[in-house]
Amino acid sequence: MNRIFLISTFCLIGALLTGCSLTNSVPETPLTFSLPSTPIVQQIVYVPYLVTASASTSDSTPTNVMDGDFESIWNAGAGPEQWIQIDMGSPLALRAIRLVVSQYPEGETVHQIWVGADAASMFQVHEFAGFTRDSDVLEFITDGPMDNIRFIKIVTTQSTSWVAWREIEVIGE
Repeated sequence: MNRIFLISTFCLIGALLTGCSLTNSVPETPLTFSLPSTPIVQQIVYVPYLVTASASTSDSTPTNVMDGDFESIWNAGAGPEQWIQIDMGSPLALRAIRLVVSQYPEGETVHQIWVGADAASMFQVHEFAGFTRDSDVLEFITDGPMDNIRFIKIVTTQSTSWVAWREIEVIGE
């Protein structure tokens, strides 16, 4: 089954709430969407096979980070160190990862991005370190396609709040 769909960059993170709508009634199927009348550039956005985490509150499960709903979140229910991991189901050529912060209170944070072909051999490709607040967007863009990436793990090692994310977007080809 093909687990990708095309989405206009107009619909990415900041414009999702105003520029287009996303729906997904079955978690393992591609999302359906409607684009604004003038799409800008097409990119491939991946729908994950499996999302797991170090911990979760009962009403804030890991799959919430990839449901297209900025109001639903994953919340570990605890402070650092916590992680969330995405298994794409098959390898992709990674281009970018966008993270939408869920955080209160605001403050200094450190988030690491780990990737790999399998969960046992992931390597760190980026670290965000600095002041963040709720709804900030953190973006990692690769220098070129990173081939053979199936697993993506976000590890939070420092935060002023419980570890949580609103959305995680994986862009590849």
